[in-house]
Amino acid sequence: IRSNARSVVQSEWSRAKIEALGPFAKDSRLEPMVITIQAGGASGSKPYVRQAEQLAVILKGTVELTLEEEVHDLKRGDAAGIPPGSRHCWRNKSQRPAQILIVTAHRAM
Repeated sequence: IRSNARSVVQSEWSRAKIEALGPFAKDSRLEPMVITIQAGGASGSKPYVRQAEQLAVILKGTVELTLEEEVHDLKRGDAAGIPPGSRHCWRNKSQRPAQILIVTAHRAM
């Protein structure tokens, strides 16, 4: 998917933008996206749960990942696995934008 053809969701209150990078095929179980979180932004007002496994790679900047009760400070090049059903939240406490590539692997029906 070309960068100018991506589906984009922008949230002013959370200071985050989500760009869909797929699906690549209609029966794909992978849901790739890039999340850009501006300085002081977050992925949501509180931790949330996805019933699918996720892989996250920090593309730019630094972020804080709260995964269940643990807090992880991640920087460009770091990766994190998020198990299905885990409460998690992303925060950008820095003064610069951060970008995260997240690939969600949905289970087969």
